[in-house]
Amino acid sequence: MPAIFALCAKCEVVVKDRSDALVAAFFGTLAEEHPAFASAAIARAWSGGDDPDEDALLAGADVVVAFGRDETLRALRARCGVDTRCVPFGHRVSLGRLTAADLARADDALLTAIARDALLYDGEGCLSLHALFVDTNDAAFATFARRLGAAAERVAVEFPAGRIEPARQAAAAAYRQLATFRAAGGRGGVVGAGDATLVFDPPPDEPPPLVARTLPILRGDDDALAAYVAAHHLPVQALGVVTADETAVALAARIGAVRAAPLGTLQDPPLAGHHGGAPRIADFIRWIDVA
Repeated sequence: MPAIFALCAKCEVVVKDRSDALVAAFFGTLAEEHPAFASAAIARAWSGGDDPDEDALLAGADVVVAFGRDETLRALRARCGVDTRCVPFGHRVSLGRLTAADLARADDALLTAIARDALLYDGEGCLSLHALFVDTNDAAFATFARRLGAAAERVAVEFPAGRIEPARQAAAAAYRQLATFRAAGGRGGVVGAGDATLVFDPPPDEPPPLVARTLPILRGDDDALAAYVAAHHLPVQALGVVTADETAVALAARIGAVRAAPLGTLQDPPLAGHHGGAPRIADFIRWIDVA
């Protein structure tokens, strides 16, 4: 998306492509529609880190947009030119919230929406659902766990796991095994849903695990969710709710989220949305004041 907005601002764009050359294929289609894109929109793959071509690109670019780990972004910023505008998108999480009233009205469509937000793209994006808070009692929570597990199993068939690195697979397995051990001692529960895992009542003093196809579900109201974010210093991208009403927006502002959206739509942001809370195109525009 940043590349598209940069092209709309008539910038020349170079993108470090994915291993499947998706961006190059897209730019090729643009060039078929208008020949100017053949030289204005370039996508190619390179190793990164210590690549001399990357050094030259970073030093000479007017704007660098980068997604990645915080330490990677710091290193990239240090290699940019003095006047380069660096637009980093670092580590962020998205959380969901169900009030007691939401839970009382929860139907299969809502449960499927929650599962989709958690499992789409293997739960590895900043707009993936990384933890869900439910305001409920013991009996209702147990029923909800079973129903959400069934929904996640259906969604796991529709959206099976992609290629997950062995280290991330091991991290997910370790988190699941620890949750199973706690459940055996009467604390919390674990529901297997196809190739996905739902962990109920994990310790609130532990941050979300951020491992593939795994969703922790905690009990608590808006205050508990806000306390959880504050305790773990979580940078929040989106808050998933049933209805993005004034209460939901107030909670989003309280936890520093930059988007409040209905559950099931977290991973489908509008094109005009402000990803990261920033304007989409302003970074690619240079202003000239005429006195």
